[in-house]
Amino acid sequence: CETTGLDYKSDRILSIGAVAIQNNQIIVGDFMEVFLQQDIFKPESVPIHGILKEGKEEKIVEAEAVIRFLEFIKDATL
Repeated sequence: CETTGLDYKSDRILSIGAVAIQNNQIIVGDFMEVFLQQDIFKPESVPIHGILKEGKEEKIVEAEAVIRFLEFIKDATL
């Protein structure tokens, strides 16, 4: 995850990414990455994560991002 900061009350998640691992090996072609719409933008955090509010990446709402993440992990142990 990339976030606007570490304050759970005021900061938000900007992206979620995951890779599949099986038998202690990364499965290169099995990954997911989503970028969330930014209602709160903190320009001072951009040098850390590089995610712009109006960047090229498709951005989705938080609820859709969580649904996609849960679909990716299915019943996996995290």
